[in-house]
Amino acid sequence: MREEPEPDEVRPGQLLLGMFRGIEHTRAGGRVPGSLPDVITLYRRPILAVCRTADEVAPRVLKVLGHEVGHAFGLSEAQLRAYGWF
Repeated sequence: MREEPEPDEVRPGQLLLGMFRGIEHTRAGGRVPGSLPDVITLYRRPILAVCRTADEVAPRVLKVLGHEVGHAFGLSEAQLRAYGWF
């Protein structure tokens, strides 16, 4: 897991708190030898921007991390939202 101040690639109007880059663990064929490792990145400034108090930061970080781990296991954005991991 990496922590960065803010994302490099954001579309207008998009708030990106975290990102999973890699091969989903449920994808047929799995990891290819020599491929890059999976990476989950959490973006500090956007996470802090959505938290009103310091007490909200840790639970938000856990929620963002859980959301990105869900992507690592092949869950879609819609599935994660349905489960409350948004």
